[in-house]
Amino acid sequence: MALLLSLLFAFLLLIIQIVKLDQILFSLPLRDSLPFLFLWLFYHVSYLFPSTFYLAYAMNLFELKESKKFYVLQSFGIDPINLYTRTLFISLPLFLSISLALTLVKEDDVGYIRRHLTLKYYTHLLASVPSGTFYTFDPFTLYVERKREGVLEGVFFKFEEGMIFAKRARVEGGVLVFEEGSLLTYANNRTFSTDFKIYRLNLGGVVLQKKEPPSLWFLLPLLNVFLPVFLMGFAYILTLRVQHYHRFSYAVVLVFIFHHLALLLLKQRL
Repeated sequence: MALLLSLLFAFLLLIIQIVKLDQILFSLPLRDSLPFLFLWLFYHVSYLFPSTFYLAYAMNLFELKESKKFYVLQSFGIDPINLYTRTLFISLPLFLSISLALTLVKEDDVGYIRRHLTLKYYTHLLASVPSGTFYTFDPFTLYVERKREGVLEGVFFKFEEGMIFAKRARVEGGVLVFEEGSLLTYANNRTFSTDFKIYRLNLGGVVLQKKEPPSLWFLLPLLNVFLPVFLMGFAYILTLRVQHYHRFSYAVVLVFIFHHLALLLLKQRL
């Protein structure tokens, strides 16, 4: 049940991701898109599994209570608390494995691969922009007067640092090479113009900027993995005190939501 729930939630998040990246994912070949989707699913299923394990544990625990199996255990001299301690003992290696997986594959790694896809998409767009039209793909705007055998002629290119006017340009991997033109940049409310024969703009330097994570960033995957251990204890106590299934379900799901909201707030504070 925990695996099915984590897959379900991960696929729901994946749908949102595909809506955001639909042009990129569907414009690139499968050999580029599939590894990103696989890594994305691996990370999010691993990330969601500890908390969905808590959900599955809570629901199964209440079902045992409703079917009177708690009393069967007690009649054999077995304390129902063993349902909590034995579950922790059995699931601890699994939680440790997930913790290791989240240490090896971090959210920033997934974002970095997404930016690599974006760079390939931009490179593909630059080579296929129709002549005589302005084409904007954030954060760039490109105008090409003519195209001839892979060479762009009469080029206007706007990016965050300024604008480029060039007679010719060509795409070499992730680098846009301009020939015979001018570069306009802005600084301190002033405009500076520089003429050039050749100017190379590395798009990877714009798209693939990777920030160093905060020093305490490693706490997030650890909290995400081991907080559900305490939530499972809360679910056990709740099972003993709450009689109605609907109230129990609402309480368990609210704790699940607050768990992820707390992790999200902590990530923003870090």
